[in-house]
Amino acid sequence: MPDQRLRVAAACLVVALLPMVANMAHAAEARGAEAAKIAAGAELAKRHCTSCHVIGPAQTHGTDQAPTWREIAARPTTTPEFLRGFLSHPHGGMPPLTLANEQIDDLAAYILSLRQ
Repeated sequence: MPDQRLRVAAACLVVALLPMVANMAHAAEARGAEAAKIAAGAELAKRHCTSCHVIGPAQTHGTDQAPTWREIAARPTTTPEFLRGFLSHPHGGMPPLTLANEQIDDLAAYILSLRQ
């Protein structure tokens, strides 16, 4: 009888822990997906934005007319939605960019990752 109780208790423990393990796996997957978006955004930024903006800590200069991406990221109004709208329709002194929605999301993720 004690062995059976132990087996039942162990089975109950496993069943109780399954949702927690699944949540941990999902969270790890989400962090990996976000890291991939940030990396893709960093590559896009290097390709398209470094002539005007300082896009990260390794870059030392851009133009005086363009804010650094850390400055942009630090603004309280900089949200994923704001960045999506702005990058969909660049204006001001920005050159016209034709970016897919996924690329815009990647750039936004990278900019927001620069918040301190």
